[in-house]
Amino acid sequence: TWHPARMVSGDYYDFIVHDNRVIDIVVADISGKGMSAALMMAGLQSALRSHSMIGENDLAPGRVSRLVDRLNQHLCLNSAPDKFATMFICSYDIHTSLMTYTCAGHNPPYLYRDDTRRELTVGGCPIGMFTEWEYEEETIAIEPKDLLVIYTDGITEAQNTHQEEFGEERLGAEIENSRELACEEIQDRILAAVRDFSHGAEQFDDQTVVVGRAM
Repeated sequence: TWHPARMVSGDYYDFIVHDNRVIDIVVADISGKGMSAALMMAGLQSALRSHSMIGENDLAPGRVSRLVDRLNQHLCLNSAPDKFATMFICSYDIHTSLMTYTCAGHNPPYLYRDDTRRELTVGGCPIGMFTEWEYEEETIAIEPKDLLVIYTDGITEAQNTHQEEFGEERLGAEIENSRELACEEIQDRILAAVRDFSHGAEQFDDQTVVVGRAM
């Protein structure tokens, strides 16, 4: 789900399916606001979908980090020096139940398993900042009932009338209290908690949440 703060948005999420076997899940947040961020987001989406098809049948280690490397080069060469994007991208193979991800300066997503919560932090800096940066990736074996929550900083940095931020602690507590529910209900509860906390205060950043559960 995605809630823009203005008429146009710099947040971006996508799902790209390869050969009915692998799905790429992407959440990104463009620096800045307004039309310039929206245009940069549109360009990033186009580049991502184009580059993700390069070697799409190659499921060898390194595919995800190489994809982020190419996107980083694209933004560095085609954007203003002060423009960048945070991005989380994971590639899930439904045949092997393996998920490979890279977190490029993005808020680390949460992976819940039983009574544990893990933050997915492996990756590097935001894309579009340093042309020579080499991104890393991590592969995780996903188990049934694992819950993945990806979000943008418009969630945790939402403010109330006292200029207090919603924060990661409140987000984590809301997920803990609803983690047995359906993914759509978890999303709804997160956004409702942010609205209740904000008490009608104007929000200046887009809010995006992607929730998935392994079957």
